[in-house]
Amino acid sequence: MLALAGCGGEKEPEPFTISGTITIDESSVTSSSSSCEGRRGYDDMHEGTAVTIKNQDGTTIATGRLGEGTRLSRSSKTCAFPFSVGNVPAGNSFYEVEVSRRGGLTYSEEDARQPLTLTLN
Repeated sequence: MLALAGCGGEKEPEPFTISGTITIDESSVTSSSSSCEGRRGYDDMHEGTAVTIKNQDGTTIATGRLGEGTRLSRSSKTCAFPFSVGNVPAGNSFYEVEVSRRGGLTYSEEDARQPLTLTLN
């Protein structure tokens, strides 16, 4: 008979992805046929803008970038930027999501695992 014994160590929680969309209202948007970006104080909102994830200690734990801004509909000038930040370590007390220099919004891990909707207006 063979008996196996484990090391007894706990397995690290699997990293996850924080994703969502940030929108800007039409008075702060410049757009072409389908793409758009921020203006008038929102000119830092464009494809490639940094998205930073921090933990409860204020330590940056993951980074990503905004995707291309698109109008929500043909008749709308509201601009939406998708983002997806992978390899976010699980098991933190909370997650602060900051886009550019706009200040962070705080989420529990449960909420951060759902698609986030952020709005600037």
